[in-house]
Amino acid sequence: MTGAGQLVRSGVYVSITGAATVVLLSVNLRPAITSVGSVGMQIQAAPGMSPAAYAVLVSAPLWCFAVGGSLAWGLRARWGTNPVVGGALAALAVALAVRVAGGPLLLLGGSVLACVAISVLGALLPVIVQAGAPQERGTRMVCLTTALGVGSSAGALVTPVVAAQSSWQTGAACWALLAAAGWVVWRISAEAVNPHDVPRAGSTVGPRALRPRGTVVALTLHFGALSGVTFTLMGWLTGILQDRAGLPAGIANLHFAVVMVLGIPVSLAVPILAKRARDQVGYMAGFAVVAALGVVGMLVLPSELPWLWTVLQGIGMGSVALALTVITIRCGGDRDVGAGLSSVVQGVGYAIAAAVALGVGLVHSATRSWQWALVALLAVVAAQLVSGFVAGRSTTVTADR
Repeated sequence: MTGAGQLVRSGVYVSITGAATVVLLSVNLRPAITSVGSVGMQIQAAPGMSPAAYAVLVSAPLWCFAVGGSLAWGLRARWGTNPVVGGALAALAVALAVRVAGGPLLLLGGSVLACVAISVLGALLPVIVQAGAPQERGTRMVCLTTALGVGSSAGALVTPVVAAQSSWQTGAACWALLAAAGWVVWRISAEAVNPHDVPRAGSTVGPRALRPRGTVVALTLHFGALSGVTFTLMGWLTGILQDRAGLPAGIANLHFAVVMVLGIPVSLAVPILAKRARDQVGYMAGFAVVAALGVVGMLVLPSELPWLWTVLQGIGMGSVALALTVITIRCGGDRDVGAGLSSVVQGVGYAIAAAVALGVGLVHSATRSWQWALVALLAVVAAQLVSGFVAGRSTTVTADR
């Protein structure tokens, strides 16, 4: 084979390997969460699990996401992306396997470790996307957002099936195998997918170095608001539908699965459309409006058109894929800026989301109704809408070095 032929072959290999690896890494970002939501009723009925404890379980992952996301850029600067991603996948596999082996405290502790690992992995995935050649980045981004939706759906659909055949513990723990597979593949492909990954001077791009600050703040607030809405629904949707719409548990779980499945086609289309647009204001506002309509429907006409409200919520969750895409667009191909921007947006954003999820859960626990909790959630969607008008503007984020 000629040198040119070897080069083409090598380029094709790296392109395919990069896309496949991003898929496997990204698909690990949600099953740890949606698997809990899909068997939430069984977990709430477990010995020692009170409504308040379950509210903490639902919101705790987001606090962990905030911690892990904030630490990601510093970990990368010290050890490099490749070792940190490998360590995160190993920690995720262990946490998912052991968290179901005991009572509520072990479940919470294992979930904490799993979600810190997920947040570090999620914050560094945009760096892996940017590591591809310019013509490969769009493909990698589509792979990221689509696999994110597939992982969410798989956690919601597969876990109850496994739980029905064995137990909710087995259903929640089986995802450790997926994380272990991700670790093995990453060990093999890391150098090809993310080459030249060594800590170096100037790579410690932290939040304070990013400019313009208005764009960074707006994107962070937007991500925090939409993540708060998304994860609140992931944890509570089945309960809301049973309480507000009077649906039996089986039908409510089916609605939950539909919400997760809708994320797949939306996540596939969003990166392509967003990158082609002059700016992303219209898309950000559109997703917020759709989410608001879904919340209003569950608030004022819950039993009349429950499938419509479910579909609207499923489409509205596409805002997560859009926000992740915007992070990669804003950094302009700079991997160091991408690491810093992703870390601050996801770190602080998930802290905001955690406060939202915990607040909504505690309002529900205090009032024993979802009416005022949904009103509070609607206010968060309004913040998502307003922040989107700034975060969606076509601006390139740079860093003072």
